[in-house]
Amino acid sequence: MCVGAKSQDGSACFVNSVVPAVSAAADGFVDIEGQLVAKGRTVGHVKCEEGKREKYSEMPIVAHLEGGMISPPQEDGGLKIGAMEFVTNFEGTSMSLPRYTSENRGDGVRNRLKGR
Repeated sequence: MCVGAKSQDGSACFVNSVVPAVSAAADGFVDIEGQLVAKGRTVGHVKCEEGKREKYSEMPIVAHLEGGMISPPQEDGGLKIGAMEFVTNFEGTSMSLPRYTSENRGDGVRNRLKGR
Protein backbone atom coordinates (compact mmCIF):
# COMPACT_ATOMS: atom_id res chain seq x y z
CA MET A 1 0.00 0.00 0.00
CA CYS A 2 1.36 3.41 -0.96
CA VAL A 3 0.64 6.35 1.37
CA GLY A 4 2.87 9.01 -0.17
CA ALA A 5 6.35 9.75 -1.45
CA LYS A 6 9.77 10.34 0.07
CA SER A 7 12.12 12.78 -1.67
CA GLN A 8 15.84 12.34 -2.14
CA ASP A 9 16.46 15.04 0.51
CA GLY A 10 14.55 12.93 3.04
CA SER A 11 11.36 15.01 3.19
CA ALA A 12 8.09 13.12 2.88
CA CYS A 13 4.64 13.92 1.52
CA PHE A 14 1.74 11.78 2.81
CA VAL A 15 -1.55 11.60 0.92
CA ASN A 16 -4.97 9.95 1.02
CA SER A 17 -4.77 8.68 -2.57
CA VAL A 18 -1.96 7.82 -4.97
CA VAL A 19 -2.44 7.73 -8.74
CA PRO A 20 0.55 6.13 -10.47
CA ALA A 21 1.40 7.94 -13.71
CA VAL A 22 3.38 5.23 -15.46
CA SER A 23 2.23 6.11 -18.98
CA ALA A 24 3.72 3.80 -21.60
CA ALA A 25 5.22 1.57 -18.89
CA ALA A 26 1.78 0.69 -17.46
CA ASP A 27 1.84 -2.85 -18.85
CA GLY A 28 4.95 -3.52 -16.75
CA PHE A 29 3.18 -2.51 -13.51
CA VAL A 30 -0.46 -3.51 -13.98
CA ASP A 31 -1.85 -6.55 -15.80
CA ILE A 32 -3.86 -4.91 -18.54
CA GLU A 33 -3.93 -8.07 -20.62
CA GLY A 34 -1.88 -6.78 -23.55
CA GLN A 35 -4.23 -3.87 -24.25
CA LEU A 36 -1.40 -1.31 -24.30
CA VAL A 37 1.35 -0.75 -26.84
CA ALA A 38 4.09 1.68 -25.82
CA LYS A 39 5.17 3.95 -28.64
CA GLY A 40 7.82 6.61 -28.77
CA ARG A 41 8.83 9.36 -31.16
CA THR A 42 12.29 10.25 -32.29
CA VAL A 43 13.20 13.81 -31.25
CA GLY A 44 16.33 15.73 -32.18
CA HIS A 45 17.66 18.84 -30.45
CA VAL A 46 19.46 21.50 -32.48
CA LYS A 47 21.16 24.58 -30.99
CA CYS A 48 20.24 27.91 -32.67
CA GLU A 49 22.61 30.77 -33.22
CA GLU A 50 21.69 33.84 -31.13
CA GLY A 51 20.22 35.81 -34.07
CA LYS A 52 18.14 32.84 -35.24
CA ARG A 53 16.87 32.18 -31.73
CA GLU A 54 15.36 35.66 -31.54
CA LYS A 55 14.02 35.44 -35.11
CA TYR A 56 12.12 32.18 -34.46
CA SER A 57 11.14 32.74 -30.82
CA GLU A 58 7.52 33.62 -31.67
CA MET A 59 6.93 30.85 -34.23
CA PRO A 60 4.11 28.39 -33.51
CA ILE A 61 4.65 24.70 -32.97
CA VAL A 62 4.40 23.17 -36.43
CA ALA A 63 3.13 19.58 -36.71
CA HIS A 64 2.98 18.11 -40.21
CA LEU A 65 1.40 14.65 -40.12
CA GLU A 66 3.81 13.25 -42.71
CA GLY A 67 6.88 15.47 -42.38
CA GLY A 68 7.33 15.78 -38.63
CA MET A 69 7.20 18.58 -36.09
CA ILE A 70 9.29 21.51 -34.94
CA SER A 71 8.89 23.77 -31.91
CA PRO A 72 10.14 27.31 -31.29
CA PRO A 73 13.54 27.67 -29.59
CA GLN A 74 13.62 26.95 -25.86
CA GLU A 75 15.26 29.32 -23.35
CA ASP A 76 18.63 27.67 -23.99
CA GLY A 77 18.26 28.21 -27.76
CA GLY A 78 17.49 24.59 -28.58
CA LEU A 79 14.98 23.63 -31.28
CA LYS A 80 13.10 20.35 -30.96
CA ILE A 81 12.60 18.55 -34.24
CA GLY A 82 10.61 15.32 -34.22
CA ALA A 83 9.46 12.56 -36.51
CA MET A 84 5.75 11.83 -36.69
CA GLU A 85 6.24 8.08 -37.03
CA PHE A 86 6.24 6.02 -33.85
CA VAL A 87 8.76 3.45 -32.67
CA THR A 88 7.72 0.36 -30.71
CA ASN A 89 9.89 -1.92 -28.58
CA PHE A 90 9.03 -5.63 -28.46
CA GLU A 91 12.63 -6.66 -27.65
CA GLY A 92 12.71 -9.69 -25.35
CA THR A 93 8.97 -9.65 -24.60
CA SER A 94 5.59 -10.05 -26.24
CA MET A 95 4.49 -6.64 -24.97
CA SER A 96 5.80 -3.28 -26.08
CA LEU A 97 7.52 -1.41 -23.26
CA PRO A 98 9.65 1.74 -23.14
CA ARG A 99 13.42 1.24 -23.31
CA TYR A 100 15.01 3.25 -20.51
CA THR A 101 18.58 4.55 -20.66
CA SER A 102 18.93 3.78 -16.93
CA GLU A 103 18.52 0.08 -17.77
CA ASN A 104 20.48 0.25 -21.04
CA ARG A 105 23.57 2.33 -20.29
CA GLY A 106 25.03 1.87 -23.79
CA ASP A 107 22.08 3.60 -25.50
CA GLY A 108 22.21 7.10 -26.87
CA VAL A 109 24.65 9.36 -28.64
CA ARG A 110 26.04 10.87 -25.43
CA ASN A 111 27.15 7.47 -24.19
CA ARG A 112 28.80 6.58 -27.49
CA LEU A 113 30.62 9.93 -27.65
CA LYS A 114 32.01 9.57 -24.11
CA GLY A 115 34.00 6.54 -25.26
CA ARG A 116 35.87 8.55 -27.92
